[in-house]
Amino acid sequence: MPVKIPRHIEYKPKPVKDILLSMKNISSLMLDLAYYSIIYNDVRLAFEVLRLEDYIDELWVLLAMQASLAVRDAEDAESMLSILKLASSTNKLSDAAADIAILPIIGIKPHTAIRAAILYSDEVVSKIEVRNELKDTGKSIEGLFNELKIALDIIALRRHNKWYINPNPKFKIKKGDILIVRGSRESVKVLKDYVKDKTPLEEYIKPEPVDTRFARELANLKNLSELMIDLAYISVLTNDKDIAMEVLELEEHMDNKHLEVAENIIKAFRNASTSEIIGLLRVIEGFEVISDAAAEIAGIVVSDIPPHPILKEIESEAEERVLKVPLPKSSIGKTIEELSINRIGANILAIKRRGKWIVDPEPECRLEENDILIIKCYRESLKQLSRILKLDLEI
Repeated sequence: MPVKIPRHIEYKPKPVKDILLSMKNISSLMLDLAYYSIIYNDVRLAFEVLRLEDYIDELWVLLAMQASLAVRDAEDAESMLSILKLASSTNKLSDAAADIAILPIIGIKPHTAIRAAILYSDEVVSKIEVRNELKDTGKSIEGLFNELKIALDIIALRRHNKWYINPNPKFKIKKGDILIVRGSRESVKVLKDYVKDKTPLEEYIKPEPVDTRFARELANLKNLSELMIDLAYISVLTNDKDIAMEVLELEEHMDNKHLEVAENIIKAFRNASTSEIIGLLRVIEGFEVISDAAAEIAGIVVSDIPPHPILKEIESEAEERVLKVPLPKSSIGKTIEELSINRIGANILAIKRRGKWIVDPEPECRLEENDILIIKCYRESLKQLSRILKLDLEI
């Protein structure tokens, strides 16, 4: 790999909000692309991740320039600090994605435990081939999802030899297209059935029995790191110190768990190749970097740095939303599974009950009166979520 040499970035006038929103959306997209690239050992898509990392670096420099020009006094400087810290953390997420995506590029094939871990995750990243005709002119992504009443994130689409990264909802899907999607296992299955792709999610994932435990441990680390990012964003959006402190406590747990899993892997995989062990440790380190970025975001709230008004606008315009909502009376006594919000791409990240947090609750968890829910969903799913919960959510 050639040495990455920093290049001069010429100043371009662009609103801080637009820059930060792009950084947030692209860094999330990069993680999904990185996970996919190591599942299927896709070198071309891995290079796309590195290209996006360069773009994030450019955006970070532009944001720093724009923020510097906007500061007029000490009060402005203090207010701008929250934006700079969020941008720095977002840049760290993109670095973690690039560190994972580099594996297939340098010829390190992932151990089956890594690939299985990604499929064991709460949200799966899957390849879907469109094998049926969707009318002569094709169907838009938005129209197809509305028809199937599902919500997924198409993070990339390949048509012939060309990749379309994060295609527009109006983009027409046609027979022969390869979709890289992220979402609940249920929604992925609905789409696969509709487009006549009978390939099971686990086609390439056949871990040995000894690997299964580590695959689940890796999946837990991945889920926890992503959960921390979501909780960190909602803590900034709502200026909620309680949630921010939960993120910092999870980060301490993540530090200890990261070292424990790394040590166990070195002991258990003595007969594995050196490259496989390097791959395992590199991915675990990536999860740790993600959790560190989450802690930095939460630190904005805990350290009493006044959140800039732009931050709330960014969260409200992001492609994915994290909401803090009271449990409606109609849902009291139901289990999370019975709410059936997974189908629309929504997920309950945490529940606050009687002053304590239940993080990453099980589907069998029964909801109680006065519960506060932290829910993650796609922006397009807000209307459906409002109908299910019978709440007037801000759209």
